[in-house]
Amino acid sequence: MRGECENERHKKKLADLEKAKILLACACRVYGSDEDAKKPEYNQFLQIGCAIANITPETLARVSIKEVVAHMLAEDRVEAERLLESAQRDRGRPATPHKHVWIMGTIEAYIGAGLRRKAAIHRTATHWGLGPSTIDKIYKNKKLTKALSKKIRAFFDADTPEDIDESIRRHRGYDP
Repeated sequence: MRGECENERHKKKLADLEKAKILLACACRVYGSDEDAKKPEYNQFLQIGCAIANITPETLARVSIKEVVAHMLAEDRVEAERLLESAQRDRGRPATPHKHVWIMGTIEAYIGAGLRRKAAIHRTATHWGLGPSTIDKIYKNKKLTKALSKKIRAFFDADTPEDIDESIRRHRGYDP
């Protein structure tokens, strides 16, 4: 029983010291180091922080400046890792939905002109400067409704693939 009580007190002291480190680190970030800090505002910040964290001012005195600096550096390291992870997650080119419409129309036009889907995708990839797998992914994800697809295919039914190539060049500004 007595050992459990001492263990609980020890855990509470460690938790209080951790709260004190956090509070002092926040005070350092807001007001600068203890010597540079404006005493009344700094002290008031610490008093309010002690009241909120439910710790005594004596607990703050038990924390060394080295512990505070170590805690601040650990916080900075964690934040830097978090920012680095989020930056690495957003790799690649950003999505271009306005181009996806043109790409879908191009594929449907090639199919309407008599090419098979796979040949239309490869030809579209050549003219839009993207890989066939990217074009295929766009085609699968942004597939048009059957009615719209049939209308586009019917519109380009009398054209040849070369006529569609010419239209793409004009649209993209390659051919005046």
